[in-house]
Amino acid sequence: MRQKLSGRSISIGIIIITMIYYPIKSSFSYQKRDYRSRFRVSLYTDSLSFKSNVPIILNIRVDNISNRKESFYIYDEVYTSFQPVIYDIKGREAEIIVPYRLKQIGIDKVLKNQNPRVITLSTNESIIHSINLRNIYNLKVNTIYRVKGFFFPRVKNHIAIPSDNILTFKVLESKAVVKKSEIKKIDHTITPSEIILLVLSAEQNGDWDKYIKYFKLENYINAFPNYVNIYNKADDKKRLKIIGNFVKFITRKRSDYILSFNILNESVFREKNIAYVEVEVRRFGLSKPFIYKYKYTMQMYNYFWLIIDVEATVRTVKRS
Repeated sequence: MRQKLSGRSISIGIIIITMIYYPIKSSFSYQKRDYRSRFRVSLYTDSLSFKSNVPIILNIRVDNISNRKESFYIYDEVYTSFQPVIYDIKGREAEIIVPYRLKQIGIDKVLKNQNPRVITLSTNESIIHSINLRNIYNLKVNTIYRVKGFFFPRVKNHIAIPSDNILTFKVLESKAVVKKSEIKKIDHTITPSEIILLVLSAEQNGDWDKYIKYFKLENYINAFPNYVNIYNKADDKKRLKIIGNFVKFITRKRSDYILSFNILNESVFREKNIAYVEVEVRRFGLSKPFIYKYKYTMQMYNYFWLIIDVEATVRTVKRS
C-alpha cells in the first residue's frame, strides 16, 4: 500500500537536496570571485587607427591586486592564456583565423602535449603580454572595431577574467603611392632585431668582446636567480665582483653551441623606450638538437638598444 508522505518527511528531503546542490553552486561562484580578486586586466595600444599594412599590437596588462604572490600559466600556443575578442560596431565578431578555432579543436586537446611556463607576480607587480591582432583576426579596411580582452590564469579550467576596459580602433587603407615630399628620412638607428642578430652571431663565433657590449648587465642579471639574490644583498664593491663572475658565466663556452637562429617577431614601443624581440635558436645536443625560443626585453640607452631581460623555453626535435 502506498503511504502518504508527511510534512516532516518532505522538509527533510528539501534540506538534503539543498545540502547537495548549493555547496557546489557556491563553490563555483567563489572560484570566479577568487580569481578576480587576485588579478586585474587592462588593455592599451599605441594608436587608435592602423594602416592596413602594419601590425596591430594589443598590450594586455595583468596586475596582481592581492596581498600575496600569485601564479598563473602561459603557453606558447597563440590564443590560449590571453584571448582578445574583436567585434564591429554592430556587435558581430570579426573573422577569426586561429587554426584550432577554425578546426573546432578543444583547448584541452590543443594543450595536451604542451608544457606551460609558470609566471609569479608579487603584490602590485604586473606583466604585459603583446599580441598582433592580425595573427588572430582577419580585419577589414575602413572599419571600426572594438576589442575586449580575456585572461585565463588556468586556461584548462575555462575561467576567464575580462579586461576592465574595451578599446575602439579603426583600420585604414594604406596608400600605395607616396609623394616625394611625404617620404620620411631614413632612420640609421640599429633596430632591436639587428642587435639580437649581432649578439647571437658574436656568441656563435666566440667573439665575447662584441657579445657583452649589447647587455645592460645590472638589469640582465635579474634574469638569473643564482646571481641576482647575492647581487641584491651585496654592497657596491662586492657587486662589481659579482658582475665580473656573471660576465664569465654568460660568456662561457657552451656544449650546446648555436647551430642556427631566426628572428620571429619584433615589437617596439618608442614612447617607453622598450622593445621585445622573439627569436628561435637551434642548439647542438648529444642525442638530439634543441630548439630554444627566446624572448628578449630591450631598452634604449643613449640612442642604443641594450638587452635587459630574457625568457627562454626549450623543446627537443628529432635529428634529420
